[in-house]
Amino acid sequence: MPPNRYYIDKKRVPGVTTVLKQWGSSSETLFNWGVDLALSGTDPRKVRDRAAKIGTTVHLLLGSYLSGSIPKRFTSKEARTAYGAWKKWYTLNRVQMFCSEQSIVSTQFRFGGTLDLVVYSGLGLGLIDIKTSSQLYDTHRVQVSAYNHLWKENFPDRGPFESVLLLRLDKESGDFEEEYLTTKTLEYGWEAFLACLKLYQLQKDLK
Repeated sequence: MPPNRYYIDKKRVPGVTTVLKQWGSSSETLFNWGVDLALSGTDPRKVRDRAAKIGTTVHLLLGSYLSGSIPKRFTSKEARTAYGAWKKWYTLNRVQMFCSEQSIVSTQFRFGGTLDLVVYSGLGLGLIDIKTSSQLYDTHRVQVSAYNHLWKENFPDRGPFESVLLLRLDKESGDFEEEYLTTKTLEYGWEAFLACLKLYQLQKDLK
């Protein structure tokens, strides 16, 4: 699946994940990871691309599942395992989907993003952001903070989310990890995103 593109008045604006490339705290870790793979004879680009493909597949599977379509075939063992983790979580929570893969833009701050799942649960209307990475990172918290703002700016009549959840589906073990973001974390995450957005804009102006 090609990356989403976002436009305001026919002019392209960056997506949240593009803006967050300005977040440099994990650069050394990623570099070391790539070096270790290369030294072992593995192309890190292929590993990265395969992981991204698995993540995209899982996102599509979950949207279909909540729409009542049960997948019969899987493109990989990892996708099947992550999907199994989702079913474990869903059995415990039984959410109802409001929308999935909702792409929206901020006309005020000029960026866009795609919300994974907006659902109804016992907590009310909430956002779920799905991850299939090996762990949750600060960039994930900043990312969903930006999505939280996009929702508030575009749908003020529906009110703010009652819950914002990072849900990691382990594609190796089939377990899940959930982290509900506090109001304070969302506030800090939004400020961090604005800083990255400012840096992104300044970098473009320098060229």
